[in-house]
Amino acid sequence: MLKTLSIKNFALIDDLEINFENGLSAITGETGSGKSILLESLSLLFGKRSDSDYIRHGAKKATVKGEFILSNEQSFVLDLPNHIVLEREID
Repeated sequence: MLKTLSIKNFALIDDLEINFENGLSAITGETGSGKSILLESLSLLFGKRSDSDYIRHGAKKATVKGEFILSNEQSFVLDLPNHIVLEREID
């Protein structure tokens, strides 16, 4: 489960941290409110190719970081700890 998503200097986002609680989370908003930017940042965490065009104008690098909590079953099957952090920098 995604616990925290941190984004810095990515597209139009200067600095953002979203904390997710247990259960369903829905991201809603009007056209142009940035929902696609959040999804694009998650795609980068999962291995999508990056592009320097994602770096916010005037910044030297963009950073996307996700903190994930795995269930006991998931961590056992994958042989991972219960808490993992994925971070991606674009420069």
